[in-house]
Amino acid sequence: MKTYPMTRKEAWALSSLLKLPLQQGAVISEWLGQAEIPEAEEIEGWMPEVEQSLKVDEGLLESLMLAAVGQKRMDYSLRTSQGAEGIHYAIAGTGVVQYGFEGEKMVLHEVQGIEELLPKMIPEWLEVGEGEAVDVVMTLGAFLMFKQACLQKDIAYLLNKDGSETFTRSELEEAFERDNGWVDVYHALGISGAYRLADISAAEQIEQLIQKGFLEKVGTGDLQLGEAGKAMAQTLSDPNQISITLGYESMKPERLVTCVFLAGAKRLMRLEFDKGMIKIKAVQSRQEDLDWIKEMIHSR
Repeated sequence: MKTYPMTRKEAWALSSLLKLPLQQGAVISEWLGQAEIPEAEEIEGWMPEVEQSLKVDEGLLESLMLAAVGQKRMDYSLRTSQGAEGIHYAIAGTGVVQYGFEGEKMVLHEVQGIEELLPKMIPEWLEVGEGEAVDVVMTLGAFLMFKQACLQKDIAYLLNKDGSETFTRSELEEAFERDNGWVDVYHALGISGAYRLADISAAEQIEQLIQKGFLEKVGTGDLQLGEAGKAMAQTLSDPNQISITLGYESMKPERLVTCVFLAGAKRLMRLEFDKGMIKIKAVQSRQEDLDWIKEMIHSR
């Protein structure tokens, strides 16, 4: 796929030369707006030089136009045990352009269609099989606590001489407070529903999980995973778990969607984040999630 790197000077000159209808919220508009805006006479003086230095072909024209008018964008990241990669997309109509930055330059890729892009969002090499249904809604704090409980269960299995997977409540609370300080960063960034760790009561989250059957009491001070959480725990406990994070933003209509797809133990779960709550659903095929992404992009 061809790429088109350009400086702000080149982008201003091309925008003026091609009379691009720069839209509020479009990726080129925001990038250009992050630096001092030149006068029209200055831009006009750059045009001859830019026309000579840049080869303006049909592919560049399509990418520029989409990046200038697209008021939808999508941030995508894929994380495996081997590392992570992140990609940014701008969307307009049925077209998508990937974009990124190299130093002071913006790099646009050739335009592709949404139908062409979709299969790449959830890779075909992911193993997804049918499994027990999961369809629950819980607070962010409760989910983080359950995720921590899955880790404590795995540690307990290795340390307990009898091979049991029980762990103490005090160990769970201590581990939760030790390992989840990163939520303070999300709170500082103003992300909706992200509370400070100090404002999340570990005891309340544990009680909530017990009431819903995700945790069970064993004896006086021990806990174990409950039946309601065992299907979800299979994915969360997979050491080769793969996560795909999708951030989607639209200006018209105004919409912000944050979603994580977790793949592990040949299962695929979709986690939708909304105002401090998480909707968790296990799907039976990757196509089900691909259809969900397509509907999200095309919804008005």
